[in-house]
Amino acid sequence: YQRRVHGDISGNQGSGIVVKGSGSPIVTNNDIHDNKQAGIFCCDRGKGTIKGNMIHDNTKAGVLIKTQGNPTLQGNIIYRGKETGVYIFDGGLGELEDNDIYENQNAGVLVTTTGKPRLVRNRILRNKYEGVWICKKGEGYLEGNDLRYNTKGAIDINEECKPNVELLDNILE
Repeated sequence: YQRRVHGDISGNQGSGIVVKGSGSPIVTNNDIHDNKQAGIFCCDRGKGTIKGNMIHDNTKAGVLIKTQGNPTLQGNIIYRGKETGVYIFDGGLGELEDNDIYENQNAGVLVTTTGKPRLVRNRILRNKYEGVWICKKGEGYLEGNDLRYNTKGAIDINEECKPNVELLDNILE
């Protein structure tokens, strides 16, 4: 069973949307902003399709994925977050495809503690830290992403993570 969410999701004391357990909503065409935690928090095996949303100006990450959370993010614009655009950690997964992730105060995408996302054809630009930062046993697959114009460089992969990160045809600068 999948629920559809549409509209303006803002001003919550916690995250704008929380997906967990067997949750697998279709979240499309929303303006998700100015929440006190993450714009979207996906955890505890939560899935779902997050597509075509504006996710911005949230206090924590635009999208936070942990503990086997495994959403599909497609065609979203994730920007001006007060922390990281997308934060994947504690075994979080996720498929990020064709998103625009820019002007966040930390990295565009941060992957730590056995987080293991797939990033394909995203534009991760003009973030205050790296476009993608992988550290503390983070893993991942990155293909065809544009990682230019980030303050601290395109990508930073800590040495212990390099064997578990696959890079293919990304634009680095």
